[in-house]
Amino acid sequence: MYANNVNQNIIGTGYLTYDVGPGASPANQITVNVLDSGGGTIQTFTVSEGTSIAFTFRRFNIIQITTPATPLGTYQGEFCITTRYLIS
Repeated sequence: MYANNVNQNIIGTGYLTYDVGPGASPANQITVNVLDSGGGTIQTFTVSEGTSIAFTFRRFNIIQITTPATPLGTYQGEFCITTRYLIS
């Protein structure tokens, strides 16, 4: 979903809304992984249909969203991030 290719010292604030997906919850839950530059997990969220999460992270590299292998179909929602960089 998002990859930081500029700076290690990034701060990101935003939200993810999961509006609708195929099948029924909890089988259609999505997973959000926030990774550091080495691929290590900073935090993992499980998001159910009809819910949202808000976040602020520092020193992250990738925000990855994974949908389940089944049920097949379209997953709809919204992702928004505002990034800030320290200026010295």
